[in-house]
Amino acid sequence: MRKIAFLFALSFALLACETDNETLNINQNLTFDSLSENNNIGKYKGVFTTLDSDSRATVEITITDATTFVATLGNRATGKFTFEDGSIISAIATRSLELGEGIQDLEFTSNEMSFSFSVNDDGTNPKLSNVIYNNKPSAVLIKKHTNKAPITPITGTYVCVACGDHPNLNAGNTQTFNVVVSEVDMDGLFDISTQVLLGSTEFLGDGLQDGNCTVAGSLNTCDTLGFFDVVDGTSISWDGTHVYNNQTSSPSDCSDFDGTWSWTTLNYGTISGTYSSTVSACVPTQQVIAIEDFDGGLPAWSSTPSIAYFTNGNGDDFFGPSDGMTGGNSDDVNFANITGNFLFVQDLANGNGGTNVGDPATLTFDDVDVSTATGITVSFDYDVFGFDNGDDVVYTIVLDGVNQTPVELVNGSSNFSIENNESVMIPDGTSTVGLILSVKQNGGSDYAGFDNFKIEGLR
Repeated sequence: MRKIAFLFALSFALLACETDNETLNINQNLTFDSLSENNNIGKYKGVFTTLDSDSRATVEITITDATTFVATLGNRATGKFTFEDGSIISAIATRSLELGEGIQDLEFTSNEMSFSFSVNDDGTNPKLSNVIYNNKPSAVLIKKHTNKAPITPITGTYVCVACGDHPNLNAGNTQTFNVVVSEVDMDGLFDISTQVLLGSTEFLGDGLQDGNCTVAGSLNTCDTLGFFDVVDGTSISWDGTHVYNNQTSSPSDCSDFDGTWSWTTLNYGTISGTYSSTVSACVPTQQVIAIEDFDGGLPAWSSTPSIAYFTNGNGDDFFGPSDGMTGGNSDDVNFANITGNFLFVQDLANGNGGTNVGDPATLTFDDVDVSTATGITVSFDYDVFGFDNGDDVVYTIVLDGVNQTPVELVNGSSNFSIENNESVMIPDGTSTVGLILSVKQNGGSDYAGFDNFKIEGLR
């Protein structure tokens, strides 16, 4: 018994230690982030290239001190290089540091990589020098990364299209065009620093993301422009777009940087070409643009009925949303796709607020902006039971405000029943999409359920 009690006490103590360690790590990370704002410690992010443009990587340098953050970050600063093929090389500082220490030529080494790191005691003016990767001379552009001023490093290349016989710009030859994007304020304004190789010479420049952004689902597309000085008092100008995921945290985080550049030279005329990021391509994802599922699904697709929703006291006349428990036979709508609340129709032609025999009731869905989407579909689920002659279901797609040819979905005859999903492809380039559902039905033993009216598309 004493042995069991001892084991229980031991396991409780171990659990308590584990919880304390977890809390300690979280607290130390928060303290680390806070102290890094105006100090030498913290994270520095940037871009790397060999001077022959053969290899590129994003860079993350973590500077820690010798005592305060040992439990979570160790006692030595580290450097991580993530290459375009996904491989990672790490390097470790040759000595430990003190909080607030100005750093001059701190050496980092690994089997493949070596460099020297310098930064002021307040974390400003970080630099990497003497960068060697697999015996190749290389270069790094780096910035201080904080929660208030996050850094996005992007590797890329450029090519010459109109080359003017320049010796370092053969058509089709790719060279490094890396960028580091820094958030300046909360209004979408960003600074851009560029690292470009012309032959084996590195040129650094500046640019701006001007806040002229469009939003399409989870992706922002922003205009960018900038320049960098090269030789003989000339400069290369560039402009394009920065596409990135606007969600705070997403498995599909991405950042694309693309555009064109131009250089008016003294000896080779005007030279121009294109540049593009090489990894983390932003691919549109399938998204629900609008939905009416009668359960509060968002983004809501509003609709208007041609007659007021109704039911009678006996529950055998019904038009409107039902939870499956109201309406004469709504519990018999059993198509697996129809769940929760749905649009229920029973004995639509009646004297209790319904239609005249032979007249339809319609549900008209608002036009929805789909101009930024591609691969658009309109779909809904339906379950029809016992429709006779004169009981029909018709829908009409509305594109850019124009009704398209009506589609007869159900032509009732002899207690006809069917359950299915209807899906319609919408042409790319369409600006708005709407829908009109039309139902004619008479008879208390005939009924139908409709659900999950959706517009979906890639954006």
